[in-house]
Amino acid sequence: MYCRPSKRHELQVAQYSGQNGRSADKAGFAPGTSILCISRYPMTQELADRLQTEFLQITGIKVDARFFPKGPLHQPSALPSGKQGVYIFLTDDHCFKVGKAGPKSKARWNSHHYCLDETTRSAFTKSIVKNKGRFKSYFSESQHSEIDQLAKDNIGNWIKNNISRIELLLPQNEDGYALNLLEALVQYRLNPKYEGKNA
Repeated sequence: MYCRPSKRHELQVAQYSGQNGRSADKAGFAPGTSILCISRYPMTQELADRLQTEFLQITGIKVDARFFPKGPLHQPSALPSGKQGVYIFLTDDHCFKVGKAGPKSKARWNSHHYCLDETTRSAFTKSIVKNKGRFKSYFSESQHSEIDQLAKDNIGNWIKNNISRIELLLPQNEDGYALNLLEALVQYRLNPKYEGKNA
């Protein structure tokens, strides 16, 4: 298990053994359970696997978990037939966007968040250009100039080259509550910058 990231704590692994007057069973963990506290996300397949494991422990549903690092390997898949899922956009320091898609929203899975389309609501790209000053605050000063130049013709490639992606897939025959729970779990764990009124 791992806890919701705090703003300033370093990456640490703690063994919960009922300290500070709280018993392990009341805290929801068995004695000796490993609790990974993340503030700087370990941007590897490991994070995807941890989310997969926690969802399985809660629901008994196995999801496919894939990590796409920024750069040439960031190539979002087409949503497979018979699947629905949750996607995540994030860097080593921040989670930006968490969303879900199913058979009736396949474009949202692999294209909406990579293009500036006036007809698309709540797209990651729109959040970026809506307030580039805010978006620049999440990156080093050396990248501010290129962020200022983001536009319809280059924003998709910029996202692929500078932001990583995680995909979590579950069977379409699982009801919508399972998909909603998976999205909510990821949002709670990773605290995305662009969600709801903050998008």
